[in-house]
Amino acid sequence: MKRIQYFGAFLIMACLVFSCGETKPDVKLPAPLEVPEVNPDTSGGKSTADFEAHVKARIEKGDTIAIAHEKLQNMLIDSIAGYQLEINKASTFETRLFTFSEASKVFYNDEEQYIELTAGDYVANPDFFRVNLQRYNLAQGVEISGMEDRKVADAGFAPNQAKDFFAWSAYNSRKRQAWIYIGIDERYFVTIEATDQADFLDIEKVKSWLNWNALY
Repeated sequence: MKRIQYFGAFLIMACLVFSCGETKPDVKLPAPLEVPEVNPDTSGGKSTADFEAHVKARIEKGDTIAIAHEKLQNMLIDSIAGYQLEINKASTFETRLFTFSEASKVFYNDEEQYIELTAGDYVANPDFFRVNLQRYNLAQGVEISGMEDRKVADAGFAPNQAKDFFAWSAYNSRKRQAWIYIGIDERYFVTIEATDQADFLDIEKVKSWLNWNALY
């Protein structure tokens, strides 16, 4: 009898430990979070290695003198329909490490919106171009927080005399502000900035604002 009692007690303890007769709920593991891989668009990117080689060759030849700022000033148009030219300046700047020349023209309309044209010769400041080559290579046509950068195809936009050319366009839909950035011969850099724009700047219109022949 005691053996039967002990066996019964053992069964009760076993059921308590292993939850005899209890129906266990189905436990489903959460699906792993899938994060899409985003690969930057490097198609049409510029070779930074080639740039470094060109800079080295230029320094060895002593070609580090910026052109006269008057040439850059003449490269920028003097009038834009619907706007008045209010700022027209050009200078050559000397720093402790290098010299560069720059020109700027700013046009305003009756609503105080503006278009600013800036051109510079940064032949003696390769760091300036390094940064902008990286920005160009990262332009991939993806909008982030209202901001989008797109590479601009040449399509006759480059000066005929240019040996090297790259450009990209940017637009901030939240601020309605647009830009075009242009690099020429790894020394000249042009920036066009415009406010109150419904979209990216029209490349054909921008071409009429620049007189490339003044550079050469």
